[in-house]
Parts: sequence; structure tokens; C-alpha cells
Amino acid sequence: MPVEPASAPAAAQAAMPEFVNVAGMSAGAFVVDKARDDSRWLALLNEVPDSVGINANGDGWSGVIALAAPATIERVRFSRIADLSAAHHAQVQVSEQGADGPWRTVFEADLKTIPADQRNSQVVIDDIALDAPTKARWLRVSWRGGYEGVTSMQQFAALSRPTSGGDTPQRNVSGVYRMLNSFDSSSYVAIHQDGATIRGCYGHAEAKGSGAGTRVEFRDMSGSFEGGVEPNGYLRFARGSGKDAWRGVMTFSPDGERAAVLEFPAAKGSKASMQDAVGGVGWKVSSYQSNCPGLENDQDALGKTLEADRRVTLYGVNFDIDAATLRPESKPALDGVVKTARAHPDWRLAIEGHTDSTGASAHNDDLSKRRAQSVRQYLVDAGVPASQLGAQGYGASRPVAPNDNPAGRAQNRRVEVARQ
Repeated sequence: MPVEPASAPAAAQAAMPEFVNVAGMSAGAFVVDKARDDSRWLALLNEVPDSVGINANGDGWSGVIALAAPATIERVRFSRIADLSAAHHAQVQVSEQGADGPWRTVFEADLKTIPADQRNSQVVIDDIALDAPTKARWLRVSWRGGYEGVTSMQQFAALSRPTSGGDTPQRNVSGVYRMLNSFDSSSYVAIHQDGATIRGCYGHAEAKGSGAGTRVEFRDMSGSFEGGVEPNGYLRFARGSGKDAWRGVMTFSPDGERAAVLEFPAAKGSKASMQDAVGGVGWKVSSYQSNCPGLENDQDALGKTLEADRRVTLYGVNFDIDAATLRPESKPALDGVVKTARAHPDWRLAIEGHTDSTGASAHNDDLSKRRAQSVRQYLVDAGVPASQLGAQGYGASRPVAPNDNPAGRAQNRRVEVARQ
């Protein structure tokens, strides 16, 4: 049975964190025991509605999932497509020590029987409460069954109550990555990180040298992108413009040597279909070595965007969960706004807070307003005249991505700066 919160006043219930899937890509999870060019596991963890999942040859499949941070798991969930190949039996093991174990089994059982007359390609979900909340940093998930040498599973989830992330060290994902099947099939993406703020570029390139001496030289720049690293270590980003714009998330293996991307067209906004999402994997080739021309020398990128578009998403601004408390890694992004405000004293800037659709509307409206006010207060304390700044919360009323999946909701939780 689902775990129900204790009785509480309506306002408190609205603010209570829900379960989150810590084994999802948008929570920073990564399958670590597969070849670096194996992208089949992405469909298992991407949480995209109607995902095709994994069809594996043989009578079973297993994978080791590294979580972004230790978590206390209360439930596991298996989603299968009702056909002959659907797995029959599943096991979940946990470890707090490493990707090689030691392992402790917390769930093993047959999954729901799918009668022959119900093999209709609909989704069948087994949502299982563990005998007791279980701490884990790594999960080993396996299943068996199927039909004629093929076994399938649509998606897997490990459900935990969210934490503030206050004890999670800020992760640095700077580097140049060789990517497959993402970023318009460009060969490489270069990432430069400052605090939680990301700026970078992508395109076709050539890697010269080996090991620590590797140097990546771009020969065809496809575009630039910007984003922010969330407290649990995944990166949300936007790239391109107009009909060619994309949004997405990027997650990394614990050692930082591998990466995975899930991105979807941004031009359709909240009407975007996640069926158009593209996923790909890659690996780190070198450190960031000023690979993007002019990137570090552009001292007023924010001002230029506001000059042209009058509005910009402020990536790299992080808050404690369900709170308006700014996290320390937000400083570079906020200091960039201070610099722009000082350079354009005749501009009036509106700080706008936005949430996803999770939770009650009144709570989201209040949270987004308080977050906008926190950013405004930081800017005022840094010397920006209060008369130059406004603050407004819009809750979930202005989504820029679908709210029916975690990757889209990650884009909707944002702070924007608008030039009035």
C-alpha cells in the first residue's frame, strides 16, 4: 500500500515533499557497469512517458545504478509493457560501499502475472513497498523471464523522500566530452563551470594526444549552450534558439568520466512531445582548455541577451528543496546579474520565480515569490539599487517544458530576469 503522510493541516500537506525517483536520469542516476558506448539503459531511467524500455537478448538482464547521493529508499517500481517478452521475476540489491558491493537483497519476487488476454501493449506497474526504509548509494537491479530468448522491462524507479541536498558537495563537471547521438549528433561538447553555472559549446572536433595531454580542437562549431548544475550533480541546459532550440538534462558517472544526455525540442514549450526526445552517451576526453572561442572573455553575456531578447533564464541559481534559501554555488550567477545591473543603471529588472506543477498552486505561488525575493535581496545587498529591481512569483503558471516528466519539470523550476 502507498505510504501516507501523517495527518496535518492543509497548508503543511501542500508543502510536504513527495516521493522522488532517485534512480532517474533527472536525479543524477547513472548505470555504471555497461560499455561506455552502450546507451540502451537510458530508456530504463529516463522517465519519459511511453518509453520503449529495454529489450534484452537472453532470459534476463542486470545493471548497477549509481545514485547521485546516498538515499533512503522506501519503494521500488517496475513498469512493463504487457506483451510476451515482459519479465516475470525481479530482484533489487543495495550497497552503501561501492559499485562492486557487498550487496544486500531488499526485494526479490515474481511480478504480476499478465494473462494472455491482457497482453495488449498497455503498461503494467508493480509498485512495491520495501519491508523497511533502506539506505543505498548503489543499486543492482535484475530481472528474468520473457519469451523466446528476449526479456523486456519498460522502466525502473527507486522512490525516496527528497532531502535538501545541503550536505552534498558541489560537483564540478567541467571538461570536453565525446558524445554519441545527441547535440545534433555533434562529436564533442565542451563545458566550462563557474559555481553552479555552465557555459559551453558543441560541434565537430578532433582529439589530439592521449591521456592527460589530450587536446580537443573544434573545427566546426555547431552552437553554444548554457545551464546549471543542480545540487545532486545533474546538469540542466538549454541550447540553440528559435525552432532549433533544445532543452535537456545531462548526468554523469560518479568518477566524472562518462556522461549521458536526454534532450527535447524547446520551441514547442510546454506542448513539446517527449516522444521527440533524443538520448545519447559519451565520455570525458580532456579537461576544459578554453575550447570555446570568446567564452571566458565575454564579460556581459547576460546583458547582451537582455538587450536582444529582454528575458533570460538564470541558470546556476539553486535553492534548498521546497525553500527560498539560496545555496552558495549560486553566487557566480547572481554576481553576473549584479554586474549587468551596474552596467545598465537605466534598466529596470524584474526577478521572476517559477516552479513545476508538483504540489498545490497556492504553495507553488508562494514558494516562487519567496525565491524571487531572495534573489532580489541578494542583489540589493550587493549594491544594486532597490528601485532598479522588482520580484514576482508565477508558480507553475508559465511552464517552458512538459510537466509530465522529471526532465521537463527540471526546466520549469527556474529563475528568470526580465528587462522591463
